[in-house]
Amino acid sequence: MFLFIFGKFAQKKDMLRLNRLVLICIILSGCSQISPYHQALKDAENIIEDKPDSALRILEQMTTAPMTNDEDVALYCLLLTQAKHRLYKPVDSDSMINMSILYFSRTNDKQHLAHSYYYKGAILRELGVSDSATLYFKEAEKLANEIQNNLILIKAYESLCNINNKSHDYELSLKYARQFLRSSEVKNDSSRISRAYYYLFSCLKNLNRQDSAKFYFQKGLQTLKQDSSYASYYYTQLAQEYYDRKDNDSAWVWLQKAIKLNPMPFHYILLGRIALKKGDSSEAQKLWEKALTLNNKGVEYDAYCCLRDLYSSQKKYEQAMLMNHKGDSVLFAYSREVRTIQLARIQQDHDKSVVEKELAEKKMHWLQGIIIALVIIVVLLVAILYYVNKVKRYKGIIDRNILQINETEQKIKFLESCGEGFTEEIATLKGQMASMRETTMEKLGMGRIVYDTIAKKEPLSGFSRDKEQAFVNYFAFTYPQQYADFGQSYKNLTLRHITFLILCHHFGMFDKEIEVLLNVSSSTIRNYRLRTKKVRHHTTPGTV
Repeated sequence: MFLFIFGKFAQKKDMLRLNRLVLICIILSGCSQISPYHQALKDAENIIEDKPDSALRILEQMTTAPMTNDEDVALYCLLLTQAKHRLYKPVDSDSMINMSILYFSRTNDKQHLAHSYYYKGAILRELGVSDSATLYFKEAEKLANEIQNNLILIKAYESLCNINNKSHDYELSLKYARQFLRSSEVKNDSSRISRAYYYLFSCLKNLNRQDSAKFYFQKGLQTLKQDSSYASYYYTQLAQEYYDRKDNDSAWVWLQKAIKLNPMPFHYILLGRIALKKGDSSEAQKLWEKALTLNNKGVEYDAYCCLRDLYSSQKKYEQAMLMNHKGDSVLFAYSREVRTIQLARIQQDHDKSVVEKELAEKKMHWLQGIIIALVIIVVLLVAILYYVNKVKRYKGIIDRNILQINETEQKIKFLESCGEGFTEEIATLKGQMASMRETTMEKLGMGRIVYDTIAKKEPLSGFSRDKEQAFVNYFAFTYPQQYADFGQSYKNLTLRHITFLILCHHFGMFDKEIEVLLNVSSSTIRNYRLRTKKVRHHTTPGTV
């Protein structure tokens, strides 16, 4: 109607120009139409760091209709994962964050991709897959450095510090604690600075660098004036120091303050010891039993030992032996000698008639234990001799780690073959193996990237000797049996010969493909093939 009225008064030429202008505006407005979810997602993203609960409410209201825009889906998956993680809500699968990683990788959106890598690592860590979690944290760190995103760096450094501290690699944990502190100071985040000081104190204390540890502990105490979110850990340490000075009243006060903020199993261990020194054995027993209900493997052994000693002093020898047995199950790999002394001491307090019978039975059990230990030692010696020979053929920077993991696997297989009764011992050994994998996987990051790139048949930018070495290291760690088969079937292999065998027999690549990947001539490939045939041992048909 507007165009009709305006045409009555405008010239014909001006009318044509106006019609064209209106048509262009209509087309542009149609092209610029955005998803109805777009603004809500941006609103959630803007507040998710400071108000994750509000962001989660926005996101939960967006599930009534399916999203058709790939960008919206990827951002929605990232933000929902982030909100749940920050609010300590369970995330049972990494399928949603995987969608975010695929999309942001394809669009080269490094900001969102760095966040996605971090939360992928966080999910894997909560699911108990710490080795893979470490790799994703490292990817997040790498991207965050590239795009200079300090917030992601802070999160990655803290996670890497905790993972390495858990695996007892205190030097590496100390490195990330320092980086975490520097990044937190740049952001002027008092809460994280307080945590960083405590991480530094803990790492330095475990490394027996007491003066430096004390320095950071004092600095951490000063930060509690600005932020008390980590006060429970500082109060716990103060309580330990007062307890060591035999000032039990002060230790008790600081422990009570710590428990009000964040109750931990260790608090009840120390409270029980103080109660026992005050003569209240009943209260001490309740506190140690309370520590066991909090399901923390790190202090279970201490709790069982405290209860064992208490029952023994009360001449409740059956209960004392039961507590001792449970404690030994927690520390099976480390406490054989301690266990012998403790059992003997408890048994000596028995009635003589009971002792004689118990000792006879225990002697038989220990004889069986010694036989099992000798068998394990023999198996380990055979495994060590085998892998020493393998190391002589090929020396990599992580061969020692691979050897230790394989030795642990041999122990687990042996215990599993002995039938039931070794469940807790097997779990302990598996935990040790997982810790070794955690510390090893960080060194295998480049190798994994090269391996995945080759497996997906994607172009590889250069194949330097470092990359080649990392690639072979990763293969040896991931496929130890196939790698060992190469060592058995061939002799005097160089690094390049091993690479050729992996590409040929594991990936099934043709000569032309290997020629392109290694950037060598066809005659060189023929020489590799001829060389591996010449050095091959006599093997049965079908072996590599």
